[in-house]
Amino acid sequence: MDILGMEGLNGQQVAMELQRGAKFVIYESCMSFFVVTLKHKSDVYFIRAGHTC
Repeated sequence: MDILGMEGLNGQQVAMELQRGAKFVIYESCMSFFVVTLKHKSDVYFIRAGHTC
C-alpha cells in the first residue's frame, strides 16, 4: 500500500506534523448488488495539519 502526501518528508517532519494534528486516512467504499457485495479500500493518505481531506 502506498502512502500519498508524504513526498519529500523525513521521519522527523512526519512526527512533527502528527504532533500538530496531521492524520493518516483510508477511504472505504462498499457496493451491494443483490447477492454480491464489493468492498474497496483506497491507498493511505497523509493529511497534514490544517488541511482537509
